[in-house]
Amino acid sequence: MKPGTPTALYYIALLPPEDIRQEVTALKEHAAEAFHSSKALNSPPHITLIPPFRIEISREAKLLERVYTCRRPWVSFPVVLDGFGHFSNEVIYVKVCPNSALNAFREELMAALIRIWSQKQPGPGHFVRI
Repeated sequence: MKPGTPTALYYIALLPPEDIRQEVTALKEHAAEAFHSSKALNSPPHITLIPPFRIEISREAKLLERVYTCRRPWVSFPVVLDGFGHFSNEVIYVKVCPNSALNAFREELMAALIRIWSQKQPGPGHFVRI
């Protein structure tokens, strides 16, 4: 990326079914109230596939094209959640159990997007910030 080039911050995530989103949102609301942390309410419950990254705004159309053409036809797969984890002192998440289908989807996305990234390969996915 050239210095001064306009960029935007993106991340790629899966949204769980509505019943799971409601349950996790209730946990997030409880955590926000109990720990005075409304930051957790900024994004919907999700499974992060590709953590936040910056690319040039002019490349957004290419980013969307690559995401939309991955894994066609899209096939659902089960995801098992088990317990909580954290990173730094600010982020608590619901743990996603190891899942070969989820890992394969993430690898496919990474392969499709690697040419438009201007940073190192992102780390493993996680579930929701609460």
